[in-house]
Amino acid sequence: MNHDKLSAAFLNASNEYSELVAQGLGESPAAARAFARMMENAPKMRLVSNS
Repeated sequence: MNHDKLSAAFLNASNEYSELVAQGLGESPAAARAFARMMENAPKMRLVSNS
């Protein structure tokens, strides 16, 4: 994935989530909130039809 296309909000949430997982807190409410922010700010994928 091209990191130039990733927003600061996505990267911040991703880093926060990764830190929580590394601390063994991957199933905590804070991790769930960080993951949700990551998904909200994820790059939008465009589907291309081959037909």
